[in-house]
Order: sequence, then structure tokens, then C-alpha cells
Amino acid sequence: MASNDILASSAVVSDSIPRARTAPVRWIDESIGCKERRKTMISTLADPVVIGGGVTTVAMALLRLVARPFGLLDRPGGHKRHNGAIPAIGGLAMFAGLVVALLTTPGGAFDLRVFLASAAVLVTVGALDDAFRLSARLRLVAQVAAAYWMYLASTSGVHMTSIGDLFGLGIIDVSAISAFVTVFVIVAGVNAFNMLDGLDGLAGGVALVALALLIGATPHGLCPAFTQISLALIGCLLAFLGFNAPLGFNRRLRSFMGDAGSTLLGFALATMMIGASQGVTAVATPMTMGWLVLVPTTDMTWSVVRRLSRGQSPFHADNEHLHHLMMRLGLSSRGACLAILLIALVAGLFGLALERNGVPEWGSLLLFLATGTGLVVFTRALGASRAPRPPAPRTQPQAT
Repeated sequence: MASNDILASSAVVSDSIPRARTAPVRWIDESIGCKERRKTMISTLADPVVIGGGVTTVAMALLRLVARPFGLLDRPGGHKRHNGAIPAIGGLAMFAGLVVALLTTPGGAFDLRVFLASAAVLVTVGALDDAFRLSARLRLVAQVAAAYWMYLASTSGVHMTSIGDLFGLGIIDVSAISAFVTVFVIVAGVNAFNMLDGLDGLAGGVALVALALLIGATPHGLCPAFTQISLALIGCLLAFLGFNAPLGFNRRLRSFMGDAGSTLLGFALATMMIGASQGVTAVATPMTMGWLVLVPTTDMTWSVVRRLSRGQSPFHADNEHLHHLMMRLGLSSRGACLAILLIALVAGLFGLALERNGVPEWGSLLLFLATGTGLVVFTRALGASRAPRPPAPRTQPQAT
């Protein structure tokens, strides 16, 4: 009886609530909130792009005025075959745009100061290399130091603790050597983009493709901080490519990103891909992240293997990168750039599709290795078949 009285009384109380009046008010509030959230979302997504791009554009214009006095010029010679001295200021301009965009727009919880401090070290060393041609050993020491500082001071998951289930035997835990693996991945990313930067628009375009895929196509979406960094970099890259991409109308404004720019891009992408593939913030497997940078990874691996097999330093410059092989197929520099960008886009989408369709990581690894190897072997073989053959030596008639 007591329970029935309680139910009866609760029914009376619930019947006394004016549902007809509260429902419209609640619906209107939700509608207004939805519109405000939409505006906030658009602003959150657009502001880093606009600010990063705007600051980069202004910085490019200003730095062009001081490029010659400070020696920030890339001069032709050796394996460099461009015409005239070109300002190598893109890295400094993009870093300025990135800093302002990140400090003036809202982002998630992330070690922003550590990230920017590590990036500043790499950009500074890269700019000094652009001006004074530092030794490869000194650059490597600076890269290792910046990467280790990122690992040591980070509290947001920029630690490699697993490389996934690459052999079908279970997750490979690398926690015991996390510092070494993390530093190795970041330094590899820095040098991969440095080696890739050989054609107008190439390194910037490949980074733009990777960032776009990282934001828009990862299975569960990036964390807010990585989204903010990616959007800011996209804005910076779009502005820089206006001065660098082979578009014809920008010949008088032509500028290079220099080592400062390529190291910045490699560091930022490697850092975010580590954070986006590890721990609770993971949105994809480490193997899938590798597909987003298949082109620079393949180019760097092929370059290191090629040079070591010849007894050369891994940092020895030559003319056998992927873009050189593409141009031996008869493509122009613009055509080679577009072809490689298309390969980067297709590879990234393919890798993401593999994970979404449940392909095991060991299978993805096999396809990754086959794709990278096939790309090098195919372009080399086809380029060699199209190369002009030297004329056959004349035989001297024998004296009779």
C-alpha cells in the first residue's frame, strides 16, 4: 500500500508539470545553442587557417626584403639546377604564421610551449644551415636534441609505446625503449621532408595532403590541439605555396622553404602522428599513419639504402630522388610534382581504407612495402628504358 501511495503521489506531481509550456522553450534554447555552436565551430576551424595564412603572407613579403643581406638565398650549383639565387625564407615565414595562429586561437590540452620551443630550435638550425651550410652532423645533433626535448617534456602522449601488430603476433610494445623510438621517428620525419624538398611545390604539397587526410579522414577525428596545429599549418602552407608552387604567375615572387621549412613540416607531422596513434588519443594505428607519408618515407628509405650501398653518407646529395626518377620518364618538373602529389593522396586514402575495412596491420605493412618498393623499381626501370643510349663505338677497319 505504501508503494502504491508513493506511485500515486509521484503521478500527481508529474501531471502537475506544465509540459506544454516547457517543451517549446527547451526546443528554442536548443535551436539557439545549435546555431551558436555552429558559428563557434566554423570560427574555430577557420581562424587558425586565416591567421596562419595571413601572417605567413606578410612575413614572406617582409623577409624577401632582408633575404640577401642575411644570406638566406639558395644559389644554383651541384645538384641544384634552378636559375638564379632564390630567397629561402618560407620556413621562417611559416613558423611565424604557426606561432601567431596557435597563440591567438583556442586549442585543446597540449604541450604547446614544448612543441613551439622544439620547433624553434629546428627552424633556427635550419635557417642557419640555409645561410651558412652547417655540417650534417651538427644538424643531426640539433634534431636529436629537439626531438628528445619534445619526448622528455611532453605530458600529452607524444611517446611511442607501441608500433602496432605488424606481424600478426600481437601488439609490439616498445615502452622500454620509448625514448629511442620516439626520437628516431621524429628525426626520420624531419629528414624525410628535407630530402623530399627538391621541386617547387613538392614538399609543401605532400605535407598539405597529409595534413588534410589527418584532419578529415582519420576514423575518429583528431584531438582539438592537433586539429588546431594542423589547420594552422594548412593556412601557412597555402600562403607559402602562393610563392613556391609552379603556377606561372608567381615567378617573380618565387621563394623556397629552405631547410627551416622542411624540418618544421617533418617535425610537426611526426609529432602529431605519434600523438594520434598512441594511447587514449589514438585515432588510427601507427601503420595507417605511415600511409599518410608513404612518399617521403619511401624516398628517404631509398636514398639511405642507395647511398650506404655505395659507401656514401646517408646525407650525401644526389640526383636520384623520386622526383628525379619521375622526370626521367619525360615529365616536366610541374608534371612530376603533380604525379607525386597524386600518388601521396591515393596512398593516404588507400591506407585509411585498409583500416576502416578491418585489414590487419601486418597485411597493411606488406602492402605498404610492396607499394613503396614497386614505386621505386617501376620508375627506375621505366626511366632507364627511356634514357638515350650512347652510340655504338665505330670499329676501325683492319689493315690489309
